Amino acid sequence: TLNVTKAVAPSTEISFQVTKKKNTAKISTAFAFAVESPTITKLDPPSGTAGSDVKVTFTGTSLYDLGAKVVIQMAGKDDASVTVSGLTMKGTSAEATISLKASTPGKRDVALTVNGQKTGTQTFEVLAK
Repeated sequence: TLNVTKAVAPSTEISFQVTKKKNTAKISTAFAFAVESPTITKLDPPSGTAGSDVKVTFTGTSLYDLGAKVVIQMAGKDDASVTVSGLTMKGTSAEATISLKASTPGKRDVALTVNGQKTGTQTFEVLAK
């Protein structure tokens, strides 16, 4: 059994040692990892005031830093008025700061893209000042 305790991108080359009594063999090989599709089941808080910065927490599964980014859309189009910084991925959660400085009030669809796979969306509402 090989347990991987850190996020590993698919097809990453891993080295490991096999030891039996006093004999040690060093083996290097490439594994193709099956990566579960990422999900988000909760976004907290689900709203923020226009003109502010809001630290949000995503709760879900397979939230690893494999080229991860936040996708924010309004009416099906990317919302350039919202910027995201400080994205950290923790496996079952992720955190980021959403800047609403140039945003108008309204609901947005928020998702994460991890290793090229997009999660489902959660609603985030920008509230009037």
